[in-house]
Amino acid sequence: SKALEELSRYEEAHQVIGKYEDARALSGLLPRTKGRVKLRLGWVNSFLRNHPKAIASLNEARRLFLEHGDDLGVSEAAYALGRTYIEINEFRIARDHLVAATNVQRTALDRELLAQIYRRLGMVDFSEGAFTSSKEHYLKALELAEGSRNINLIGGILLDLGTTIFRGFPGENSESARYIERAIGYLDKGGHKDHLALAYNNL
Repeated sequence: SKALEELSRYEEAHQVIGKYEDARALSGLLPRTKGRVKLRLGWVNSFLRNHPKAIASLNEARRLFLEHGDDLGVSEAAYALGRTYIEINEFRIARDHLVAATNVQRTALDRELLAQIYRRLGMVDFSEGAFTSSKEHYLKALELAEGSRNINLIGGILLDLGTTIFRGFPGENSESARYIERAIGYLDKGGHKDHLALAYNNL
């Protein structure tokens, strides 16, 4: 399911994980596994814009992770909630969840997840017109993502960074173009067609 999500194949991802929306299918799972399944259900529904169902699943995932002392799971659920609230333009709530996700990471460090969280913080700042802070968050995300095997993540951060510089720093268009050109290289290799098309449009 997660691999399909990363390629924007959300309907297929839902076909893989959707059977667990039935409580009977969940009943035979261990609590920790149930938390993971709820997390994936939350993500898929978020991507499919079924936001109420996504938020309910993610809150349930966070509750299960908290009960079992799974700090990394708590951080992942908070991050997913932050991303979902961005989608419905609730930026203050999104920021609260994202900051909570970074706070948990102090005891469960996952550089790739932290990169994702800082990327979303950059999106919140961008949406609110705080371009300097947005750029700083994207640069932090890029630093954390360096060396990751998730080349679509790196490409997405580079694209966001280039777009932020273009919109927020009019005198730095050449720097913006360099980031977007780098993004195209990563996204082409990663096969993320949606972001690749956006990168070419922004170049």
